[in-house]
Amino acid sequence: MVIHNKLEIKKGKDVFVSFNTLLKPALVKIGELLPYSDLIAIGNGGSEGDLTQEKLESWRETLPLVTDSFNFDPLNGTLFLTKKLVLDETNQTPLEIVEVGLTGESGKNPSVANRFVVNGGEPIYRDAGEEMSLTITIFV
Repeated sequence: MVIHNKLEIKKGKDVFVSFNTLLKPALVKIGELLPYSDLIAIGNGGSEGDLTQEKLESWRETLPLVTDSFNFDPLNGTLFLTKKLVLDETNQTPLEIVEVGLTGESGKNPSVANRFVVNGGEPIYRDAGEEMSLTITIFV
């Protein structure tokens, strides 16, 4: 079994795609059948880190994800789960996104089960009220 994840950030006509660093906590949570992808943690730290890192370098926000699509039947092709966060004009929080992590924990600077450094470490900015979506696909 090979587990990998893809992050796609859409902002206007721009699309940014990143692939994750799967951290040891993800394997532990999967083995114990614990959720690790209910929330998305957003930060602006930029180094690649290492596989022992369980926190974002510079946490800023934790937001809920909703299930967008899935395939849990291997007879129908690749197994996957897609989760999504849509920020629209009602969300007035400006963001600077450099790192993103999946987590099952709420609160400040939660432990993350995997981590993405987006756009080669260059920030993606979102102004208050600007539309943006973050879509994470977990492939098994």
